[in-house]
Amino acid sequence: MRERVIAALCAVAATAALLVPAIVNGYPFIFWDTGTYLFSAMRMQVPHDRPVFYSIFTALLHWRLSPWPIVIAQSALVAILIRLVAKAVFNIASAWVTPIAAIALVFGSSLPWFSGQIVPDIFTSVLMLALLLIVFGWGRMTLAERWSALCMVPVCVAVHNANLFVPLSVVPVIGILLLVGWRPGPQAAHRTFWVASGVALALAALVSSNYAARGKLVLSSASSTLLLAKMLEDGPAMAVLEHECPAAYPLLCSQLPLLQAHKASGIEPTLADFFLWEGPLDSLGWWKPVEPEASQVVKKAFAQFWRQEIPTALANGARQFWHLKTGDGLVSDPGVWATDAIRDLFGQSSLAAYQASLQGKGELQFSLLNVMHLATLVVSSGVLAWAAIASFRTDRKALHVAAFILAMLAGHAIAIGALTPLHDRYQSRVVWLIPLLATLTLCRLAFNATPSADR
Repeated sequence: MRERVIAALCAVAATAALLVPAIVNGYPFIFWDTGTYLFSAMRMQVPHDRPVFYSIFTALLHWRLSPWPIVIAQSALVAILIRLVAKAVFNIASAWVTPIAAIALVFGSSLPWFSGQIVPDIFTSVLMLALLLIVFGWGRMTLAERWSALCMVPVCVAVHNANLFVPLSVVPVIGILLLVGWRPGPQAAHRTFWVASGVALALAALVSSNYAARGKLVLSSASSTLLLAKMLEDGPAMAVLEHECPAAYPLLCSQLPLLQAHKASGIEPTLADFFLWEGPLDSLGWWKPVEPEASQVVKKAFAQFWRQEIPTALANGARQFWHLKTGDGLVSDPGVWATDAIRDLFGQSSLAAYQASLQGKGELQFSLLNVMHLATLVVSSGVLAWAAIASFRTDRKALHVAAFILAMLAGHAIAIGALTPLHDRYQSRVVWLIPLLATLTLCRLAFNATPSADR
């Protein structure tokens, strides 16, 4: 009982530590998409361009009273996962490692800026931690902990479309590890079945929600338009429009001169972001009327330029892998949609609290913070490399864990780089896993823990 009380107190302390940046800010962090996530479930709407399930998650927590329960729950979830990874993967029995790791991550990583933000981005790294537990910590988890990790898979995949690529990125690295002698331990087939079932369940939920809303069996009813924007930026879709306009695609062709002018100007934002958020898509009526033409252009562009698009996608993924500055998108004015959601759901006093926050006043500063985060990332990478080399002859688990995480980070970057415009926040939301693993590696030495088997 005493150990359980200590573990609970440590989890609370870690949660509180992760909330410090949001508390200092004076309000949970708000992004441009926050309004859509807050409004969708309350208005019984499935957005065209994103799942509805994170919106349901927020609605179950805020009850139109306050946004704070959302970020408290997110921070608590991360704290619990840190504890599980420390125990099951690193064999650290002491619960004190949880607040120690959380405090280190508050100062040295992007983590609290996402756990304290009202968007589903934190669930990408949560999914990675859940998969890490299932692959490397299965033998040291209780039955309840195992099912908790397994249940995280469908939840995380369902709240963000891009998270579907995280489990897929695990497949090649598992194959490589098996070839070099790694063995997954008992119940490997059992675990694989349940992870695959979780992904299938999430896909079924995504398709069902879109079918119920629009009568279409699709993962996202805006997927072609989003991909069109990226292929406009990369070139193939623009080439198709320039060759076939104005005879074909009347909606998209009406915007071609504007797109050409923006591309020639060379100014920010990127052509993809310009098309999506700076006017052209809005003038066409947003997602529904554009999607049929977008689907045709994307199919034709890929059929004609697939040899060019594949290396371009890989190059974009490599660029995305190294773009990871904290603070991307945390602007003082996140848009009318977000501020309207705060006012309509939580009242004028809540909106005033946001406007009085550091973010609301435009006083968030990230220059020094990003220097600290980059230095921590470099040192953490060195720690993981040292641990992998030092234990190579006796126990290769450090190498396997590092390779596993690196593969997921790389897979995530490639998928994001291929499908969306480059933004720092995409990789920033997951790269904090490297400082976490480095911190736990050092804590294992400090607490005299011994490596546990990969099972």
